[in-house]
Amino acid sequence: MKMILSASPTQEELANEEFLELNQTASDLYGLIHARYLTTATGLAKVYHQLQNSVYGTCPRALCD
Repeated sequence: MKMILSASPTQEELANEEFLELNQTASDLYGLIHARYLTTATGLAKVYHQLQNSVYGTCPRALCD
């Protein structure tokens, strides 16, 4: 969790193969957790409200609903 939420890795960490593998695994895990959350009722409700508030922008097509 600390790795996922931390700032950018240092040059020394980027040179370490074990760190890079662990970092990739942590990133994959974060993506899976995020995708799982979005399929819950709470996650869907939050995304729906964000879409209603145009958080993600609006469609550039003239007649798009």
